[in-house]
Amino acid sequence: MNMSTQVSVLSSQATSGSLNQKKTLSELLADRARKRKREVEDDHRLQEAVLQLISSHQNLGNLLTEVEQPLCKHLPPLSESSSPDKTWGPQDSLKVSALRDQASRLGVPVGVLSAKTVVVKIQELQHAESKQVALLGLEQRKELLCLLQTVKDLLCQNAFSRLHFSLEIWQAQVPPVLEVLFLFQKENIIGLEEIFESNHDAAMGTEWLFQNLCLLCSDPQTQTLEDAKQMLSDIVILLVRNGFRETFAMGAKADLQKTPQICFAVLDKMLSWMLNVVSEAKDQEDCQKVKAAECWIQVFDASLYRSTVPPNSVKQFFSHTLTKIFTYPSSLRVCDAVRMQGEWCFAKTCPLLSLLYRKVLVLLNVEDMIGHLQRILEADEVNWQFLLSFVSTLLVCQAQAQTVFKDLLNRLLHNAFEVYELENMITAFLLARQAALEGPAVFVSYKDWFKVSFGIATGYHGSSKKSLIFLLKFLTELVPFEPPQYLKVHVMHPPYVAAKYRPMLLDYITLAKTQLADLKVAIEDMGLYEDLSASQGPQQPRCQVLQDVEKAITIFENTGKVPTSVLEASIFRRPYFTSRFLPALLTPRMLPRTPDSGMRLIEALKKADKIPASVYTSYIQACQKEKKKLLEAGSLEMEVDCPAEPVELLSAGLEELQKLIIKQSKDDAVPSLISVISERLKVVICDDGDTALLDLPFVVNVSSSNLEPLELKIADLLLKSFCQNIVVASYFSPPHRQGEWASLFVKMLCGHQKLLQAVLIRLLDLICHQGPSLSDLHILGLAVFVIHLQETKELIPLLNTGLPSGSGTVLTLAEYLDRFLTCETGDSLLFCKRFCTTGLAYVFCRSSPCILDNVRQLAPSAFVRKLQYVLPRLIQEARDELSECDLDDLWQSLSEISINWKVACLALWRQKLFRELIKEQEFQLSFTDWVTYELNVQPHRDVLTDMERHEYQRWACYQVYLPLLSATESYGGNVKRACSVIVHSLLDFCQRSAGKCSSQSELTPVFRGGYTDILCRLQEMIQDSEPFLKRSLLQESKPDAGHFPFNIFQERMKSTEQVEGEGSMLGVQLSRLQEVQMFTRILVQLPASVLFQTRREGASWVIHCSTFFDFVNVELKNISSLTCAIPYDVTAHFLRGLINCSMEYEKPAEQVNSILMSCQCKCPILLSSAVKWWPLLQSVLCSQWQMQSSDAVPKEMQKLMDCQQIAKSFHVSEYFPSDDCPWLSAAFLYFSSQRQINRLEQGHEMQELGSKSQQFLVCLLFFYMMDLSSCQVQAKEAKVFSEVLMKCVEIIHLMEQKRKGSGESWFILFELEEKQQTPYQVLHKLGSSVLIRMLPFAFYSVLPKLDKSLCDELLAAPNFLIVALKAYASLVQLFLDSQEILTEASPSEPQQPKVAQADTLELITQGRRFLLHALSKCPKPRYSSKSQLLEACGDLDPEIRAAIVHCFQPDNEDDLATEPQLF
Repeated sequence: MNMSTQVSVLSSQATSGSLNQKKTLSELLADRARKRKREVEDDHRLQEAVLQLISSHQNLGNLLTEVEQPLCKHLPPLSESSSPDKTWGPQDSLKVSALRDQASRLGVPVGVLSAKTVVVKIQELQHAESKQVALLGLEQRKELLCLLQTVKDLLCQNAFSRLHFSLEIWQAQVPPVLEVLFLFQKENIIGLEEIFESNHDAAMGTEWLFQNLCLLCSDPQTQTLEDAKQMLSDIVILLVRNGFRETFAMGAKADLQKTPQICFAVLDKMLSWMLNVVSEAKDQEDCQKVKAAECWIQVFDASLYRSTVPPNSVKQFFSHTLTKIFTYPSSLRVCDAVRMQGEWCFAKTCPLLSLLYRKVLVLLNVEDMIGHLQRILEADEVNWQFLLSFVSTLLVCQAQAQTVFKDLLNRLLHNAFEVYELENMITAFLLARQAALEGPAVFVSYKDWFKVSFGIATGYHGSSKKSLIFLLKFLTELVPFEPPQYLKVHVMHPPYVAAKYRPMLLDYITLAKTQLADLKVAIEDMGLYEDLSASQGPQQPRCQVLQDVEKAITIFENTGKVPTSVLEASIFRRPYFTSRFLPALLTPRMLPRTPDSGMRLIEALKKADKIPASVYTSYIQACQKEKKKLLEAGSLEMEVDCPAEPVELLSAGLEELQKLIIKQSKDDAVPSLISVISERLKVVICDDGDTALLDLPFVVNVSSSNLEPLELKIADLLLKSFCQNIVVASYFSPPHRQGEWASLFVKMLCGHQKLLQAVLIRLLDLICHQGPSLSDLHILGLAVFVIHLQETKELIPLLNTGLPSGSGTVLTLAEYLDRFLTCETGDSLLFCKRFCTTGLAYVFCRSSPCILDNVRQLAPSAFVRKLQYVLPRLIQEARDELSECDLDDLWQSLSEISINWKVACLALWRQKLFRELIKEQEFQLSFTDWVTYELNVQPHRDVLTDMERHEYQRWACYQVYLPLLSATESYGGNVKRACSVIVHSLLDFCQRSAGKCSSQSELTPVFRGGYTDILCRLQEMIQDSEPFLKRSLLQESKPDAGHFPFNIFQERMKSTEQVEGEGSMLGVQLSRLQEVQMFTRILVQLPASVLFQTRREGASWVIHCSTFFDFVNVELKNISSLTCAIPYDVTAHFLRGLINCSMEYEKPAEQVNSILMSCQCKCPILLSSAVKWWPLLQSVLCSQWQMQSSDAVPKEMQKLMDCQQIAKSFHVSEYFPSDDCPWLSAAFLYFSSQRQINRLEQGHEMQELGSKSQQFLVCLLFFYMMDLSSCQVQAKEAKVFSEVLMKCVEIIHLMEQKRKGSGESWFILFELEEKQQTPYQVLHKLGSSVLIRMLPFAFYSVLPKLDKSLCDELLAAPNFLIVALKAYASLVQLFLDSQEILTEASPSEPQQPKVAQADTLELITQGRRFLLHALSKCPKPRYSSKSQLLEACGDLDPEIRAAIVHCFQPDNEDDLATEPQLF
């Protein structure tokens, strides 16, 4: 019978029964009960039928992906306690009911069925992907998340079996996608470790995870999406934690057996896969495999494992990685490594491999890595390419590795000769050669290493004949595979052997020469001082022989003896000596009158019979012919000057000067030619020799260089010629042997003032605006030109920058470069490094003798300071202690065609004289200079990364400047000084930036330049020194002698006040307001402990912050745009810091209560701000207190919380916990009304205010009066002004009704003076000085809105007339000072008053009318109050003053005849 039939039958029965008979009440009630029972049974049967229908047609998989309200928030513990017999309560969801029914029919536990259903659903999701992937699509991911939510609900109801899910997922037809199992772990449903353990085939699990990780790294999403990157990071953390877990690691699961095996194997397979990509990559930087390998390399970031994996496990992982890299299979043999290792230097290493090495180096200790390297070399076959490239990376990136690496080489050689083992021998040679490939800055050259190791009698081979034979046999076996540069070293610097064993050595040398001949490398072309171990190709013979001659002359000049290398070459390398060295040394030139070093060397070689007499005679004759030829050429030029064009003649003269420099003419030829050039310049520029303007500054505009075409052409010609000449001269000679031509050239230019100005404009434009685009040769020439200008600085006028008039517009050349040679970007830093290095290197190499006095005269102090800043910043090695470098090496590194700037800079940095120079006061880079430079750097354009910049800044602060300061002060003192310097610099920087950047809000810092980074360093220094400063404070006899940050502010304020007379008052006010804003920005970002001090009270120490209170009362509240409050960040910073500081005392609650109570009278605006921001502060402060203390919340904080609760509900009739401080209760009510619109406009709420005390209402009125004044100052909308005005009027009416002729009236707010001691005196501390001055405006805005009857009552009140007169006088004064008021209120954005606001002039008119009416209607005042009224009126309104006088006239007419009182 269906349900409709049943219903019809029941209906018909009921109808027939009712018609046939009547029933009693009891029978009717019984029938009613039976009907209800049948209805319930029918409902149950209907529900079961519906469920049966749904169960027979439903899809459980789709059902599980439907979203329901979760039944619980927390999953049960990981257990398999689900039972099919569990009795399900009414909380069971439809999904659980369906699963239970299906499980009952199938006869399986519900947990097993749900696990299988979930796996089937996962299979369906994965089938949606057309290819094998590690990440799901967007739609699949959304559906999976719904499924995960269902599984979590099932776990909450114990209806899901983790164990069966783990088994089913591996038995599925399609392997699971990695993201699926990762999300199961992320949602705390089942961990990957448990899934791995459930797999019976560990190899299968390993292969599955390996394939998925490869797919994950290859997926473009992993390289861009943060979620995918995080997924990879989390999986790798799991692999490392399990694959390299410690035996007794905390929290390690002892029952895991397969997981460590799988994790270890997967990490190995991924590394092998990555190394295979590296081996095949080469030039395929853009291929997908390379990008995938680069993605995997990111997992070696040491910071990834911080606080997630034990450090020892991470070290084991990194060490194992190195082992796998070094032993990675390779087809290259040792002989291939000998031949090819030149291609494996750091610069040529695959970027992927280099990146991997650098990441591994971050964590592992140098000694551990070297030791690990040695153990691998001794135990395994190694991949020489990977191992040697690692050695290069290690030595380049870790400066401290050089010493440990040398020890390794010594151990290898010692072991090799101890047991005559070839493996250690070849290893030592390969490692030494690899290190030498990175240059002398990293390791000694191979030539020097070979000479030290085998070129002396005490070498490793010198102990016995067997050792010598072992060495020579080894070298002989290497010959077929040796690159030519190493064969040259062995031939030119052979091992030391005793005389009786020399035939053995000659056999090897003969073999080596034969091999060199086969390689078509001539031994005769080798230079005396050639770097034979350089990885670059050999230099041209002509270039090398000129360097040999220059080096020999330099050594002879310094020692006075013929170099040993020259004497040895005359014997052992006769062909090279006679065919190359002597012709270069004896190049014809104009000989000086006084023999120079070159001439003296020639004479010494002649005396030693190294130069034949005939050759010497021919050289002298050739020099005489050269001199005659030059003199004739000079006279000829003078004869043809007239017919030639002036510019062409000038160009020809400059070319001739270059020829003289090439020929190294150092006698009369150069000065005479420069004189000729000077004469031609006069013709070109029409110089009439007028010297009347010599004392006037040159105008050198910093923004543009406006030169005439001819001036620009001549300036470029002269600068180009000078640069070319310097390059040519440096090619042949060091600076101190280049003669005086450069000084004469610059002095000649100084004689042409008009031309000199054009040259300087062009020079400074190139340096200051086009510096980064200049080539190395241009930098070399221009830097030397500046040095010679510095040498002749007395002849150079001052330079006018062309900036607006003011300080710093007229500068010397050195000051100009110091100011405009900026270091703000990566390009400008690099240029500054190169330019200053070149200039100072020239100074050091030119000074003869090179002593400090000579260097001090030539070196621009700006160059020295900037170099002290730039070099350690850009070059890591400059931060370490370095050995001294030879001056010859310094200039040689700069005279090459392709300059190695790092080598050149370090060569200068290593100079002992340079280290002495920077100790001079004039040349020191002070901490202030350093901070200023660093602030000007633009981080987004910096050459350093954020991490590198922070590392450098910490090094400079803690390792350079703090130790310098600590030499004269204690640690605490030097930290204070350093912090003071930083704060001053930050404020100066902000002031400089104020004109360029505008802050969007009141306390939003200007993030420009290095502001943020330097502020972080300040925070670190204060935080690090805080414990020491506290201990020292407790030991001082006067603990409150000073307050660090506020002392700095007070010093700056004093300096600001000193310049008040030098500028406009408005400018001084704006400057002061900006200073307060900037200081506040810095203050709120410092540790909150700087706001507080400690002092002794009796036997205990207590917190006090009187200095901070003074700062808030005097400065901070006057720049705030808020009504009776300061900004949130300052308030929160103070309160959070108060809680933190109080925790250091025995009774923290008492400390907090004490400070908050002192705020009520000493700094009420701070407490008022806390009231304003209390809804935001309460949860923060309470949480902070509860985290640090188990005690109850301090009483004063609890009072604020209670007040907030009452004010929020607006039950103002209730007792406020702060009724003992009525203004605080009023503040809560005021600020709560601001947050809840129109609440006080309701009549019953205003009636509730009537139950409060008169003091409370006066205080509440004050807040609204301040709000009214704020509306006027900040030009708020008319609607807001009107609403606040009406609230003031309502409160006044309420007060007057309650007062009823007795008690305090509302106008007592305007009677307060500083000397008075009243309960309301504290109110004036709540408002800024501007708002307090605006109270008269509020007074006369409210007065016209009062009822006439109330006004009449006020006129009868004592002192009201005096208050009204004083307010009127102040209102008139406000009108006169209105521009100043607006400026003080809004210094950054002056606003125009809106039309809807009350007009001040109209308000004055209304006030005058009111006073005149009041004086005529009010009771006759006593004669004793006349002086008070006149004093209150002042002299601003004569009409009011006359009305007061008239008011005191007697009523009787007889007084008209009374004699007036004149005095």
